[in-house]
Amino acid sequence: MRVAKTKDILRIPLNVYAKEILSKYFGFGNDKPLPSISSQKTNKHLKEICSLARIDEPVTVVTYRGAERIERTLPKYELVGTHTARRTFVILLLEKGMRPEIVMEITGHKDYRTFKKYIKISSNVKATEMNKAWSRKPSVAEAIAKN
Repeated sequence: MRVAKTKDILRIPLNVYAKEILSKYFGFGNDKPLPSISSQKTNKHLKEICSLARIDEPVTVVTYRGAERIERTLPKYELVGTHTARRTFVILLLEKGMRPEIVMEITGHKDYRTFKKYIKISSNVKATEMNKAWSRKPSVAEAIAKN
């Protein structure tokens, strides 16, 4: 695909699930493999889906107009959009163990500093990784002694 922002060509390997979805739409005389709608409509539908899924915990958003601090509290679904999906995709790929440089290739990030802004690792993942890194494997002698 061609990235709208940079006009670069981006090659994204498709998994089995993505290929299944494409096969449902391909071959119906469409010039595009998937139906497309505007970003505004997509974001509207995402908000509706999140609302139906009861993703509605209150979130306080702070913005500034000059020196004036403005706080608004909204249900979380009001803040969800395609960019949220992009960030979630990055986080899930990293949590599944994909190397950051591969994720950067897939998402089209050229610079690690920009990419780093997408990384929010959960405390659960941190604990799992710490335990994995420091788990002690029994020696051969200990394994034999156990049996």
